[in-house]
Amino acid sequence: MTREEHLAQIKKADAVYYGDSGEVILSDAEYDALRRDYIEKYGSEDLDYVPGADLGEAKFQHPHEAKSLAKIDETETDKLLAYLEKFQPVAVEPKLDGCSIVVYPHNGEPMYVTRGGGDEGDILTRFPSHPRDVAYTAEYPIRGEVYMDFAAFEQMNVELEAQQEKKRANPRNSVNPILTGGKHPEFVKYLSFQAYDVMGVDWSESEKMDYILVHTPFAVSPMLTFAEKTPAEIAAAIPAIYQDYEQNLGYPIDGLVIKCDWSDSLQKFGTTDHHDNNAIAWKPSQIPVSSVVRDVHWQVGKTGALTPVADIEPVDILGTVVSNVNLHNMNVVKRLGGVAIGDKVGVIKAKLIIPQLVIVYEHNGGVAIEAIDTCPYCHAPLEQRENAASADEDDTNLFCVNPHCQERIAQQIGFLAKRNVLDISDLSVDRARAIVRTFPAKAEAAGPYMIFTLTADEIREAIITPFAELTSTKQKIAAEAQKGHVITAADLKDTRDLKSPDKLKEAIDAALAAVDIPRFVKALLFDGIGDNVGKLLAERYQTAAAILEAVERKDAFQEIDGIGPRTEEILQSDTFHDRFATLLRYIKPQDYVVQAVDTEALPYAGKVFVLTGKDPDGQPRSFYKGLIEAAGAKMAAAVSGNTDYLVIADPASTSSKAVKARKLGTKLISYQEAAAMLQ
Repeated sequence: MTREEHLAQIKKADAVYYGDSGEVILSDAEYDALRRDYIEKYGSEDLDYVPGADLGEAKFQHPHEAKSLAKIDETETDKLLAYLEKFQPVAVEPKLDGCSIVVYPHNGEPMYVTRGGGDEGDILTRFPSHPRDVAYTAEYPIRGEVYMDFAAFEQMNVELEAQQEKKRANPRNSVNPILTGGKHPEFVKYLSFQAYDVMGVDWSESEKMDYILVHTPFAVSPMLTFAEKTPAEIAAAIPAIYQDYEQNLGYPIDGLVIKCDWSDSLQKFGTTDHHDNNAIAWKPSQIPVSSVVRDVHWQVGKTGALTPVADIEPVDILGTVVSNVNLHNMNVVKRLGGVAIGDKVGVIKAKLIIPQLVIVYEHNGGVAIEAIDTCPYCHAPLEQRENAASADEDDTNLFCVNPHCQERIAQQIGFLAKRNVLDISDLSVDRARAIVRTFPAKAEAAGPYMIFTLTADEIREAIITPFAELTSTKQKIAAEAQKGHVITAADLKDTRDLKSPDKLKEAIDAALAAVDIPRFVKALLFDGIGDNVGKLLAERYQTAAAILEAVERKDAFQEIDGIGPRTEEILQSDTFHDRFATLLRYIKPQDYVVQAVDTEALPYAGKVFVLTGKDPDGQPRSFYKGLIEAAGAKMAAAVSGNTDYLVIADPASTSSKAVKARKLGTKLISYQEAAAMLQ
């Protein structure tokens, strides 16, 4: 079986299971063996996709990235308490286990889009009905989850049995095939939807729920608030809250979501490329699954960090087969009391996603995993470094500091090709390895940016294996020889895609012509410096040339809200400057366009407004923020001597904020008065 045939068989199994009826053409063991064999032969890059992620008939770019959540485990009690202290007052919701959806207003109607990878989703053509008789008047995207409750799951399986069809395994895996409308689009009647977030705003969770209930017919997730309890009391109650939800809600959940319940929390806590910092997912702990360590290998990342990976006897954990576990660093190995080949170990899925070896049950005298002192790929000496972004004393890694390490460069090229960086289609790590191996001088001179210097003929030389040297060709010649037939490669049909090098060259050139500043900054390959930092720099300096000048001047970047001391240290470094200048020779990122507004000519230019409480008429804070900024004024978070207006539900209020405002000479006005003034 060729590589193409092997991959096609895996994708066919995925398509049948997730995209049509949810049935299977392979047993779980056969499917897992097929994937494992593919990864051992060709690597995992071709399988870096989410089965069932493509649900709709058209793609949609999310204007606000539908991000994931930071996660903590039930055992991380110190982290939980720290988050609760930071977030207080908090709101707690069940974390639904289904398909994440964003609902957009479109011509006065809701448009349903899957989360997908966060940046791009699929428009759905069918959707479950809603329980409340409320007109849809939302102006903001609403995020929620489509799920199947346990009662509906049982009813669906009864109906399937009556039709002499195979029952589904669980509610979670039943959702995607129904949303695709494959074999049973009518089963959408068994699905439900709950909304839990309003995107593109920075309101409190209570304000978001109020908005959803007023402006949509959607059901909302149950939410508990704890204004009167201490963080320690809330932390102690969290496991019981989860158990109560799990036992009584009647639909699948896989944890809790703990959110900060105040306005402007996102502005205060900030965001990362992966998640917003004003909420976390809490996951229940698991019982470790037993396995045996078969071998160990080391892998190198784009920053040069080397991590030991234990190859284990395949085991099923929460519905997927796990055959290798990242051990992170040697401090983790030591904390486990050492790990050796042949040891019986316990494995869980940390945060229900990442395989983690948590215990060694038996040491069986095998070869122990030990630290290495040279890179297994380039044989350069290694350095041990602490992770400056972490307070964890165990967070140290071995690093290959050889900038010419071919495996590290290949991993960097693979990172550049990702959709959320330069988006170069068909440039896998395997192809990157072939390119680096074929042109080592170019790799040494330009590092990962060598891909920008390649011609189509050079790409062809690197990635197109001569037909006679293909394993499949040799196998066919050998098979014919066993039959007594003497043939050569010239006698066989050449099935190679000889146009792929030209396509890859076109993809590289197209990517270079469409790079904005945030993705340019991400392509600099600094750990912890992503498109979020890039956006902050773009907003401040507008052009790449101006950013480079700021780096040369060593500007005080911490003055930019969202940039901390560690990031500033990197931005002011000579290494950052040199790499920025180097990449600028290959890529000219698009300028950040800011529309100029003559604020001095606006009616409330320079005035400062502070909002407190809620508008009795239900208008969200973003409505007033828009009015204030459009009038040339500013909105502040707290009353001070610079505050001109305090907008409050009752201007006669005797609240502490109202009393302070009067002492400072600030004028108190109602929300209705503010709207009349500013509109």
